[in-house]
Amino acid sequence: MPHGANPKTAQSETSTSGSKPPAKQVSFCSLYRFASRKDAALLAVGVASVLISGCNQPLQLIVFGQILDSFNSDPDEVLERIQFLAGIYALLGLQQIVTNSLQTSCFAAVAARQARCFRERYFAVLLRRPCARLDLEDSGALAASVLEATAVIQAGLGDDLAKALQQALAFVIGLVVALIFAWELALVTTAAVPCIMAVVAVAQGAYSARSKAASANSAELSSNALEAFSNIRTVVAFGHEPALLVRFDELMRGIARCGVKLGKARAMLEGTIAPIIFVMFGLGLWYGSKLVSDDMDAHAECRYVSASGELQDPDPLRCATGGAIFTAFLSVLFGFLGLLQALPGLTSIAAARASASQVFTLLDEPRSPIDTHDATGEGPRARGQVELL
Repeated sequence: MPHGANPKTAQSETSTSGSKPPAKQVSFCSLYRFASRKDAALLAVGVASVLISGCNQPLQLIVFGQILDSFNSDPDEVLERIQFLAGIYALLGLQQIVTNSLQTSCFAAVAARQARCFRERYFAVLLRRPCARLDLEDSGALAASVLEATAVIQAGLGDDLAKALQQALAFVIGLVVALIFAWELALVTTAAVPCIMAVVAVAQGAYSARSKAASANSAELSSNALEAFSNIRTVVAFGHEPALLVRFDELMRGIARCGVKLGKARAMLEGTIAPIIFVMFGLGLWYGSKLVSDDMDAHAECRYVSASGELQDPDPLRCATGGAIFTAFLSVLFGFLGLLQALPGLTSIAAARASASQVFTLLDEPRSPIDTHDATGEGPRARGQVELL
């Protein structure tokens, strides 16, 4: 009978693995514990590209605000100024193409190289284990977990990480820009940041726990299926197909429940954040229009028509203009939207840390006294002659 075909055996393995102490949560920097100098160089180029890409969106909003204020200028100067600002827009677009390509390729290359290092060391540790140790554990689940855990780590260190960093940086720089152009409006619209951070922290903890459970169930399911097919003749000879199907159905239902819980956690996260953000959007838009109206009522130099009835441009250094309000408001708006787009990346990073904790638990185990990969110590000596007949 195959090792994974007996439900009692599988249950005993589950209970044995469940008696182990839970793996500690690893830090994000420990995901790069096997990084080389080449990886560090690629990561430096990728981070530099992320820094430039994160500044791109606030710079576009500054140009957009200048365009809005340009329509109130002298008609003879409007066309020339609009053409100049449009050229800046085109240059920012070309810059974004280059930096996005660089950051994606660099982070993806580093993630693939780290995943390869994890797989090599993970598999080497499994081969170094004594045979008696493998008899006590589900060897199929260990083999399947090599690819599954490292694939999750690679996803968390790749493009998802680059996008999360870019959106977080765009939010920070956008907030700085909003404080410069209209600090009162920026303070009002960012009042929801502490609430959002608290919700994200709670959701990340729940998502990390669900990811660990889903990874364990998936490894056990793969192990049972692989061992059943590799020993299909023995299974058929003993008529054990119904028990295998029942066990497979139980594992599939467990994975489905984990998937539903993951979906609920993500839905609750986005469903809680979205109303907070849109309420702050409406409040910010109303408050921005109030700032412009108050400045026009209080100061004559902030009006578009002077006391003598002539057209004039409000002083952007002393007045809240429409371009400044929209620059500040859209900087905060797009920053919040960017944070929402960064949530999948944050969940991928949390899943990578959860998978890495399982991998590091195995990699950091003390070596066995009998190590086939260790060249030191005593080894078997054989003398004789081999003849080929």
